[in-house]
Amino acid sequence: MSSVFLTERQTTLATTQTDYPEWHLNRQKYALWYLELEQADCIAYCQQLSQHFSDLIIQPMQRQYHITIFVCGFLQDQCIYKDDFSHAQFLQQSALVKQLKLGMIQLNTGKVRSFQSSLMIEIHDPEQVFVQLRDQMGSCADEIREQIYIPHLTLGIYNNSYDYSQVMARINALEQQSFVLNFKQCHFGYYQAQSLQGPLHAVYTLNLD
Repeated sequence: MSSVFLTERQTTLATTQTDYPEWHLNRQKYALWYLELEQADCIAYCQQLSQHFSDLIIQPMQRQYHITIFVCGFLQDQCIYKDDFSHAQFLQQSALVKQLKLGMIQLNTGKVRSFQSSLMIEIHDPEQVFVQLRDQMGSCADEIREQIYIPHLTLGIYNNSYDYSQVMARINALEQQSFVLNFKQCHFGYYQAQSLQGPLHAVYTLNLD
């Protein structure tokens, strides 16, 4: 798998504002495990950054700021397509995650960076919690992922093609902040596949502490 970071001589990838029917095939709920950002100071910082780059990213951004742990696929009663995910697989994953008995998860925010398709804040995981979680989840379901896993907070997806130098000049001019993030819960939920950047809906919440 290749890196998805924006590099020199590249441009950003513009996201087309459509519901991608060839992808969802009339399936509704795209499921994932995630940590939802609830720390007010960091949320305010993310909102400030999203607003600062609002000319480059698709509006509106309705999805909560979150860190994806594992992308499951389309939530279905029975798996037909390779990117379907069943309730039985969810039950297996949730049981395995409970066995970890992780306690509160502590993470650190890093720099604002750019994937080819989106602007984001990198996340540092000094205790390698994501490795433990993803190993357990991946033992009973294949993740729907085309690129390497990089924990991050998405600030927005690009609305057009922009040169590397243009994006990096904006990022380098920022007065960046850093935060220690504490999470007492992780969530299994979904977003509506036909709604670009629509909100996350939690189906199950695991208390960690």
